[in-house]
Amino acid sequence: MSTIKWNEAAYEMLQEWLSLYNEKEPLRSRHLRNVKDKLHQLTEQEFMMEVSKELHEVYKVVKTERKQYDMTNGEFLVTTLLSTDYPAFLEARSQNLRRVEKLKQLHTEILSLFETNINTSSDMTSLLNRFFDAISAYGQTKKLANLEAKCAEYLPAFMDVDQKREGLKENALTAQKQESELLEEWNQLRKKQYVTKQTATGFRTKQHEYNESIRRLTVANKQLEEIDLPGLKNSFANLEADMKAYAIEALRAIEKEINEIIDDSERSQQQLQKQIEKVSYVEEMDAHYKWLSSFMDASRTFFHGKEIEAFDQVADLYRSSAIAEFIEVAEEVQMLTGPEPMSAASLPSYFASLQVKEEKLSVPATADYPVLEKQQKTKRTFPFFVGAVLAIVLIFIVYMNFGRGITDDNTAPAMTEKAEAKDKQSAENDPKPVKDGVKQRFTTL
Repeated sequence: MSTIKWNEAAYEMLQEWLSLYNEKEPLRSRHLRNVKDKLHQLTEQEFMMEVSKELHEVYKVVKTERKQYDMTNGEFLVTTLLSTDYPAFLEARSQNLRRVEKLKQLHTEILSLFETNINTSSDMTSLLNRFFDAISAYGQTKKLANLEAKCAEYLPAFMDVDQKREGLKENALTAQKQESELLEEWNQLRKKQYVTKQTATGFRTKQHEYNESIRRLTVANKQLEEIDLPGLKNSFANLEADMKAYAIEALRAIEKEINEIIDDSERSQQQLQKQIEKVSYVEEMDAHYKWLSSFMDASRTFFHGKEIEAFDQVADLYRSSAIAEFIEVAEEVQMLTGPEPMSAASLPSYFASLQVKEEKLSVPATADYPVLEKQQKTKRTFPFFVGAVLAIVLIFIVYMNFGRGITDDNTAPAMTEKAEAKDKQSAENDPKPVKDGVKQRFTTL
């Protein structure tokens, strides 16, 4: 190091040392200013001897101060608290807060089960699933075995009734639609003078299918009315009472556990606070380490790379310090606030209500439209007409054949007689053979 460089660095360090010495009574009387004033006269080796004396003095003052305020024991408490007690407290507190949050959500879910209205089997299934999920999540699965058996017995019966009711409603709507379509088609058919056989057959088939569905619907509706709905409701009332009792028991247990966790967390915080309070002379320790930190900052650059025993001794004292972190932790612990204790929730008026009512389903009447009679008449008239025409033709043919036969029978004898008479007349007109006597007479004359 050049003379100018180490002199400048030494001057700056001494300047800061003088300022720090003023903060500690035992160091104020030191003649450090003399060293600073004659710095330009000292060699580097001579200067190092002077500052080594000062470092020994600083070490002696700092050690005395540490012993005066029992800082060795305080540092042990600080180290234990920062490395063990405080991390354990934070972990336990974090777990407690997560547990409280989870229990509060579960508490809300169970409360939401109350005042549930059940209209369909899907409503019933949803309620049971949510109920068992919530109670099981709280860890009361053993208590639910009895209730699960009741639900397994009740749910199929309720679902069967509900499915039948919904099926009947859908079938009734379909029947009403068919009735409307039949009426519309009939109104169109009755405006026609004639109805073809194919059209009538199609309409008759539709009407038959409609009437069959109405008959099935009527039978199914009667069977549904015969189901013991009051008994089904009574079974649900018993089931609902058990579910309500389990839900209330779970709610109260959750509230109790939350409050126990909160109390436990508060006790842990109080114990940690007592541990913090055991560390005495915190302000003195803080001032001690702040001064030592400033002294190290002022000296470190100058002594960097140099093996100075006295400086290393002072530095070792500084390395063991954690008081600044301790003070921050102490402030954080003091400001920590836990969740508010949980009071017992007021319960709604009922747990679940079955809304299925005994109501008769309106079934449309069967159909018997007059168009069928019209079609039957049309069907009978045409064959009779065709038959009548055929009969007349046959009679005419027979008549003609019969008349010709009579005429032929009467004409044959007459023709015979006529022929004979004609033959006779012809015979008379023909010349007869002359006898000899007569011939001679005419000759003589």
